[in-house]
Amino acid sequence: MAVKASNGITITDVTDAYTVMLSSEAVSVPGNSAGAAVAGSMTTNVYAFCGATQCAVSMGAVTKPTGVTNVTSKADSSNAKTLVVTVSYDSTLTYANSPVEVSIPLNVTGVNGETLGFTKKFSLSVAKAGATGATGAAGKTGATGAAGATGATGARGATGATGAAGDNPYTMVITGENVIKNNSGSTTLTAHIYRAGAEVTTVPAGHKVCWYTGSSTTAAKSVAAGTALSGSTGQYSVAAEAVNGTLLVTAKLETA
Repeated sequence: MAVKASNGITITDVTDAYTVMLSSEAVSVPGNSAGAAVAGSMTTNVYAFCGATQCAVSMGAVTKPTGVTNVTSKADSSNAKTLVVTVSYDSTLTYANSPVEVSIPLNVTGVNGETLGFTKKFSLSVAKAGATGATGAAGKTGATGAAGATGATGARGATGATGAAGDNPYTMVITGENVIKNNSGSTTLTAHIYRAGAEVTTVPAGHKVCWYTGSSTTAAKSVAAGTALSGSTGQYSVAAEAVNGTLLVTAKLETA
């Protein structure tokens, strides 16, 4: 069994203390066969709470590690108190120097109007692409025409078989609310698989999607190859009683 892509999210049970969390704390981004990242960007949402009350949050100046070109933030269009942070990267982010951590300084406006400072870390790693497959063999030469008058042109030889495709790495993303309030209710997480920038809606052949909680190495849920990742099939529900303060939930795309 090999892990081809993974993504983790921490579920937090919000009580009366101030809590700041990211919707995604670690992601894997596509790279080429040399191990250099394909330039792009990833987003993570920032949530701040005092007990069950959501607080406004803003981002301070970020020191960018090698490979990270820009870090920007804006309020979510559907909830102004949720901050959307976009981390952009280029080819100087490599398989060899990853993962890299981006320290995100955050200012939270408390329930009494005071400003509180927090720092959250967002990690980026590169999934290295495999080498391009070998070129297929050349087709056979057509037979020579009969002697004398010029014979008809021989038939064109069959096209050689296509070389094996190089490995195009997968990326795994988890979406869903990562907050449970006052130890009640539940939250539902959804696994998404991407390859070459396009979403893969069915578990690839020879693979499976496995959900893990905490440090457990035994999958809490497994979705087999060929299964559509739609509706409840691609989801994992976490009940409040399973969260003791915080709970790390990880989705992995593994070889079957």
